[in-house]
Amino acid sequence: MASEAIARAVTDFFAAQWAAGGHTETVGYENVKVDPVTSAAYLELEVWDGLAVKASVGVSPQLRRSSGTVFVTVNTPQLQATSQPRQLCDSIATIFRDVQLATTSPTGTVTFQEPSVSRLGKVGVQFQMKVAVPFLHEYYI
Repeated sequence: MASEAIARAVTDFFAAQWAAGGHTETVGYENVKVDPVTSAAYLELEVWDGLAVKASVGVSPQLRRSSGTVFVTVNTPQLQATSQPRQLCDSIATIFRDVQLATTSPTGTVTFQEPSVSRLGKVGVQFQMKVAVPFLHEYYI
């Protein structure tokens, strides 16, 4: 499995695209502490690994495939309109839509599927929405 390669490619890609889009919201990544301010919006990005299969037989290099999902949770203060989290979710979905990334060590590609948005509602002092982006990672070892 190439879990680290996927997480690194996704994190680097999202960070660059989010900043390039002029967004100023804080983004928390896996195992990186975010100190949320309850009066400001912030995001949390997670990469969940899924099933892996060996797709070829025989001599090297052998094709392997794994699936997974990128989750980006949008947190905004409660008692505000839902337009801000919905706009942020739309921006996140646009970043991943129709994108294929290269991975190294092992060499391969991550292909993102169509993002979906879910309303989680009030959680603690935040209002949350979540973007889920399924992906397929194909790589050779």
